[in-house]
Amino acid sequence: MISKGATTMWELWNGDTADAGMNARNIVMLIGDLNIWLHEYLGGIRPDPTAPAFKKIIIKPEPVGDLTSAKVNYDSIRGRISSEWHKSADRFDLSVTIPANTTATVYLPAKDIKSVTESGKSLSKITGVKSFKMQADRAVLEVGSGSYHFVSSR
Repeated sequence: MISKGATTMWELWNGDTADAGMNARNIVMLIGDLNIWLHEYLGGIRPDPTAPAFKKIIIKPEPVGDLTSAKVNYDSIRGRISSEWHKSADRFDLSVTIPANTTATVYLPAKDIKSVTESGKSLSKITGVKSFKMQADRAVLEVGSGSYHFVSSR
């Protein structure tokens, strides 16, 4: 596509061999599946199917390859939801903002629940953190609305 002068992704992958009437050649495909992947998987902001319209939110970032950070926002009907993470060989930082009158389940890569802190404090000392447990290689935290900065050892 690039060698043919494209500045966006073509609608059809075989754009120069397909029927010309079937290919717009200037469709910005990032609005589709890739955008969903960036927000819901890489950034981790997902709707909870048990509560419509982001009344409950799932924050579950999926770091890939050697990527060391990501930052996404979603302006939901209930307010802005934010997720920003940074990783190193031994640490994972996750900052999230959960809108008023909503809750979230946060999945944070961690070696154990004791290694997870919020703004440098133990999870048991944070009012907004309702519960926490380990599930495979993730700390699973139930949180209320607010802004949080979680750090875990990996």
